[in-house]
Amino acid sequence: MSVLAAAALTALAVPARAASEDEAVMARKSKLTIPAAIRIALGKVPGRVCWASRENADGKLWCLVQVVQADRTSRIVTLDARTGKVAKAEPQVNKPPKKGDKKKPADDAPPPVVGTISLNGRTPAEFPYLAEVSLDEAIAAANATYPGWITEVYLYASGGTLLYGIEIAGKAGGITLVQLDAGNGAILGTLKM
Repeated sequence: MSVLAAAALTALAVPARAASEDEAVMARKSKLTIPAAIRIALGKVPGRVCWASRENADGKLWCLVQVVQADRTSRIVTLDARTGKVAKAEPQVNKPPKKGDKKKPADDAPPPVVGTISLNGRTPAEFPYLAEVSLDEAIAAANATYPGWITEVYLYASGGTLLYGIEIAGKAGGITLVQLDAGNGAILGTLKM
């Protein structure tokens, strides 16, 4: 996922894209796991993680981690997915949406999954500080039930509540989105992507 796409996902606070088999391949080729990238990023930039993923840019594999700091500003930490070396940590810049870019839910979209933490108009920058379950706990719960390679993790709004999305490339192939309640860690649903 590109930084702009990730920023848009965070700004819209919905899981709005389909994962490809390329992500599963990237997850298997990366020597740096998403949980390890998160630990390194938090060592560089203090705060809490809102999302982390991999990106293939110009033939090189990177891990990207969005860290929301205590003052609610965000920094994107970019790490080499082979070595774990931090390439850069820079402020996230949200570009205003283009006119007409609002996404409409599909007519056949399933009803939103609802968790226990009500957002009450909170912004995505507050999401990591509202979660009562740690990202590590959410990843462990998802991976225990759906073993494989973590391709992406994020906090998002669903039905006015806060959820974790943990995307896992299964050992048999394909990507599964595991939706967890950020309040109690319960797995609320899954989607094959």
